[in-house]
Amino acid sequence: MSLRMESDESKTAEICLTEQARPTKKRRAMAGILEPPFGGGGGGGDDRISDLPDAILEHVLSFLPAQDAVRSSVLSRRWRHSWTHAHALNLSDEHLGDRFLAFADTVLARYGAADIPALNVTIGCESNLGPATAAWLRGAMERVVGSISVSAMATGPLHQLSLHSRLRAKSTSLRLSGIFFQHGPLVLLELGGSTSFGGLMELSLSRVHLQERMRALGEFLSSCCPRLRKLRLCKVSGGLVANGGLRLWPLVLHLDLLEELEVDRVESFTRLQVVSANLRVLAVLLLRIFVTVAHRHRG
Repeated sequence: MSLRMESDESKTAEICLTEQARPTKKRRAMAGILEPPFGGGGGGGDDRISDLPDAILEHVLSFLPAQDAVRSSVLSRRWRHSWTHAHALNLSDEHLGDRFLAFADTVLARYGAADIPALNVTIGCESNLGPATAAWLRGAMERVVGSISVSAMATGPLHQLSLHSRLRAKSTSLRLSGIFFQHGPLVLLELGGSTSFGGLMELSLSRVHLQERMRALGEFLSSCCPRLRKLRLCKVSGGLVANGGLRLWPLVLHLDLLEELEVDRVESFTRLQVVSANLRVLAVLLLRIFVTVAHRHRG
């Protein structure tokens, strides 16, 4: 079928479409690689992806949104359970709306292992910022042994999120609000024998309002995160209220393994003190503070 186009812009579009429609040698090769794995009607190409080892298939699926990874199970028996061993679960409510939590629950229930290597959650619908989502996140984060990323992109803060007392992830990034001036509440557990984030090596907190009546943030991190190597605080507010003032700051860190520290637009921040034998990157942005850095020499 041909199209008659009059304008120069239309002619350009016609040429582009014609070139895309003409199968090149490279496109024919790609068509063979991506041929559907069930027989008949597909041009007869070999299904080369299904011949890959399980570990590679699972690695490939870890780059897909969870909805697409789950859809791959209908391709053939070979693919039926591959997504349940993907190295990362990438969950978003972009096309799900109010059905997000039901889908997320099903994905976690059908995942093929108790431990999840990586969990990435993006929340863009304001209706999914409530307590049910916060409760689901807390349970899901408990299963993660690799990296956690939670991003609230909707026009509002996520409902109060509590970190599990035995968080096992090595890397955690939390952005709890989609708007600059309103931060999402985060509950950091009180110091005690049952609280330990001993495996945590990277922590990023953004648009977070820390609970009141908590211990000083520096004391919490120094005690509960002894292996922390990278710390980023961006648009963080809140803290313990005592005698009418905030006790969140000054930030005093005793973390021998800390290598990188970034502090950006943190509320009521007046002083930073870091004791570390390995600190090599220190970035303090848009603040007037007094900074003390102490290098503890290795024995």
